[in-house]
Amino acid sequence: MSVIGKSLKDTTPVEVAQPVMMVNAAGAQVAPAAANSDGSVNQGGVNGTGRATAANPAATRDYGSATIAAGQVSAGTTSTQIVAARSGRMAVTIVNGGTNDVFIGVTGVTITTGVLLPGTKGASVTIPTQAAVFGVAAVAQTVSFIETF
Repeated sequence: MSVIGKSLKDTTPVEVAQPVMMVNAAGAQVAPAAANSDGSVNQGGVNGTGRATAANPAATRDYGSATIAAGQVSAGTTSTQIVAARSGRMAVTIVNGGTNDVFIGVTGVTITTGVLLPGTKGASVTIPTQAAVFGVAAVAQTVSFIETF
């Protein structure tokens, strides 16, 4: 077996250069900082601090949400609001609490126009929306919801 054409029995060090490309918030390629004496390149800030600077922007990503809200609703045989519209909501997860199918959609949803949430206890669907979500069932069924916002 060999690595980069060298035998594993060969004990001389192998130097491997790794290309580095940085991209600023506007998506433009930015030249990396000068290499350190050991050949490494600092990423995400001056001297590897991880702090972004105007000259060396760092990408950020939010994880999770600051707030949640949960509840239960009985989805009836006519279009029933499960959750109201909420500005800033990231997503809502709806969980079927029983064995009757529930159909999910917008106001006026029917069992022929909605998206099926199967009649399996614990079946769920997550919808990334700020809009109100409605449900309907052939036989009334309790559903739970949890919103992240």
